[in-house]
Amino acid sequence: MKNENYPLNFLKGGKLVYNNWVYDKVIKEGHYEVQDLSNNGDWLHKRDQTVWLAPDVTLNDIFLFLARDPRFVTLHFVTAMLTSLLGRGEESQ
Repeated sequence: MKNENYPLNFLKGGKLVYNNWVYDKVIKEGHYEVQDLSNNGDWLHKRDQTVWLAPDVTLNDIFLFLARDPRFVTLHFVTAMLTSLLGRGEESQ
């Protein structure tokens, strides 16, 4: 099950797909090309895109997805550390 109204679809099993709209100038017609982003880092460049969650997605599916790419863990902890450090800086003023 996919939803083309959203650029990103998160599906059961930790699968993330991107609905990429492609316009063919020759035939003057557009269509969606679905890209599976589950096992590559391209999803990091689409962090600002809206995500549709399939109705059967569980929290476990999200953890399965995150476990595939250790860069997410690094990104998350760096962000958390910076937030913590910035908060300490504000407290000292």
